[in-house]
Amino acid sequence: MRLATLASPVLCALVTSCLIAPLLAFSPQLNGAYPNGLKRDTSPTLNLHGKQLSKAKALLFYRPGIQAATPEIHSDTHVAFPLTIAADCPIGEHPFRLHCADGTSYQRTLWVSPYPTIGETKEANDTLDQAQEMRLNSAVRGITKVEDLDFYKVHLAKGQRLSAELFAMRLGRKFFDAHLTLFGPDHKVIATSDDTALTKQDPYISTVAKSDGFHYLTIREASYEGSDQSRYLLVVGDYLRPAAVMPPAAQPNKETSFTFILDDGSTHQQTLSPKTPSLFAGADGQTALSPVPITLSPLTYQNEIEPNNAGKDTQPALDLPCAFHGVVQQAGDVDWFRFRGKKDQEIRITVRARTLGSPLDARIYLRDHKAKYLANNDDSNHPDSRLDFKLPADGEYLVNIRDHLGKGSPTSTYRIEVTPRTPSVTASLNREDRNDSQKSKVINIPRGSHLAYRLNLKRDKNNANFTPHAAKLPPGVTLHPITASKSLNDIPIVFSAAPDAPLSSGLFPLTLQSDDKKITAPITETVEHLFVNNQGIYHSYSSDLLTICVMEEAPFTLNLSAPNIPAVQNGTISLLAKIQRKESFDSEVTLFFPWLPPGVSAPANVKIPKGKDSAHYTLSIKGDCKPQDWQLCLSATAPTKQGTVQLSSNLTTISVKPPYLTAKLSMAATTQGVDTQLLCTIDHHTPFAGQAEVSLHGLPDGFTATPVKIDSKTTETSIPITVAKDARTGKHGNLFVHVKVPENKQSIPHNTGHGGTLRVDPPPKKQVANNKAPAPAKPKPTTKKPLSRLEQLRQQLAQ
Repeated sequence: MRLATLASPVLCALVTSCLIAPLLAFSPQLNGAYPNGLKRDTSPTLNLHGKQLSKAKALLFYRPGIQAATPEIHSDTHVAFPLTIAADCPIGEHPFRLHCADGTSYQRTLWVSPYPTIGETKEANDTLDQAQEMRLNSAVRGITKVEDLDFYKVHLAKGQRLSAELFAMRLGRKFFDAHLTLFGPDHKVIATSDDTALTKQDPYISTVAKSDGFHYLTIREASYEGSDQSRYLLVVGDYLRPAAVMPPAAQPNKETSFTFILDDGSTHQQTLSPKTPSLFAGADGQTALSPVPITLSPLTYQNEIEPNNAGKDTQPALDLPCAFHGVVQQAGDVDWFRFRGKKDQEIRITVRARTLGSPLDARIYLRDHKAKYLANNDDSNHPDSRLDFKLPADGEYLVNIRDHLGKGSPTSTYRIEVTPRTPSVTASLNREDRNDSQKSKVINIPRGSHLAYRLNLKRDKNNANFTPHAAKLPPGVTLHPITASKSLNDIPIVFSAAPDAPLSSGLFPLTLQSDDKKITAPITETVEHLFVNNQGIYHSYSSDLLTICVMEEAPFTLNLSAPNIPAVQNGTISLLAKIQRKESFDSEVTLFFPWLPPGVSAPANVKIPKGKDSAHYTLSIKGDCKPQDWQLCLSATAPTKQGTVQLSSNLTTISVKPPYLTAKLSMAATTQGVDTQLLCTIDHHTPFAGQAEVSLHGLPDGFTATPVKIDSKTTETSIPITVAKDARTGKHGNLFVHVKVPENKQSIPHNTGHGGTLRVDPPPKKQVANNKAPAPAKPKPTTKKPLSRLEQLRQQLAQ
């Protein structure tokens, strides 16, 4: 969480080098970081590879313990940072970003361990006989290519523990489904590991040697589909590699006795005072490289005491809020707990199992004090259970938990939280690209400009007004507080950087706060380092820190202005976008809205071509758009010599009002080649001066409607329609009128009168002459108004 200028050591570092599209904003593109294995209490050099790196300034670390000195610029594609890794640097994953004068990169990660790391031997290690020797408590970097197998060997004494853990998916570089096999000295398979509940696609093995001698490990892609990008880190040692911990939660900083559970059912007791939601098992001075996740919470909790397979076997009830911990030990195991609640109290029962690396597919049941069924849930809180319920009476209630498929194991741990359901909100920057979770997640603000993104809100049982707040920002940066009113679930979040703001980058906590200040929530970001369509997330990192960067000024600025007239429901409004170019900049600029109010739509983008400085952007206002003042800004992207730059305009306000008038079209009928008129009745809601123009729209080819003028007193008008001889016959529906109401020497467009219909028939067929004298024609009524369809039919019958 600091801008690195160096002062502490790293462990075993591993880098996320995903090849992802560059971030907009002159963006430096960070593709790789090497070496991918570093050790605590050392001073290695970290080499970064990518594009547009020549203006590198510093590294931003999300966790303490690593500091970076002034970078060595080798080229635009290669920079190196001398690192100092603290002796007490936290073990595990360390996300970071590269800050350059022209932007901050996507997030990448390092893994830190207490063990030295070497590279895979250059000689072949494709068979047991060629296995590369490793020492216990060390790591090796390697690559598995197509149909490749990598063999390693480590010498063990009988009774000595071997833990081998592979980092592949967790490096976030590529979809690499690794497989790990352990052979004994007799070359027979002792254990295999492919996917695990705790580490997902990354395998690990932890076992005790049954004989002296070399033990062999082989690594391959599960389907033998490796590649030059299928990189891994293998860590071997005599450390404990637990699969679960009991209890799976603790109160922050409180000394707690934990039982670490290994895959073979053996356990290890350890007393810790957790400060973070991760526990590292340690014994005999050795520590696992990756943790077992836990929940940190102040809730009072109760650990299960067997037997508790029925309501009568539960421990005394706990008052809300509370939590329960246990293990579904074997197939068919069911655990019961008891709590007290009050009549009409709305509660939420939340299970944490899969989210903590447990194999348990939990299903929960809520019952009254007599064990009468009330409700149940399986996967509402994907992938765990969550149940919201309103209690029918004061008293005690029972909750029981089981595996959905009736399974169980010594590592199927869980936590059940029973809490009052209270209003809450979560907030995060909008995901703009399905396949790229990092796009538009770094707030790279050009000097002297603005930058806007969309902020998503997820509300639970509240309709409060929420506004983003920043306790601290980079010097010269301003956050424009735009309120998400009531049930609004997204808003623009807009930043500005002064022309003289220092070039800088940092990680800053932003919050969302209700108007009454009773609810405050962090604005979070989740980076999916490895996401596969239709399969989901394989590795991600979440944080409540946002990256905010002031970068070099862009080669243009953008201004947005609205006309001094309102927009109306079922109308349109045109906004003017103007750019001010620097002399050297003449590229096409693409405009788009990062956010629009509910009920407002616009084209996906509008272009300002080379040599032009302005464009109009038209918004369509639907009938359900809420009448009020809305703040909008426009964003722009453009190619430059330094890459693609993105910035935004100033905020401008459009005022949405109800329509000044509404119209209704009558039904009309005619024949081909015979002109007609369509009657339009008008209801006025807001007075206006002068004359408005009414034009008919929705007619097919072969028809021409002549616009007419009305004033604020006109209640009826007829729209003349010219009908061609070859005009299409039939019933033409979906007609409407477009009305331009004058105001401030401009026009307020209205679309109204939807659903008008014009029927066109072919000319009548000529009748055969007969000797009978024709009946005298009845006089036709004369009227200035067009005949209604009913009147026309009556006249035809009378002829």
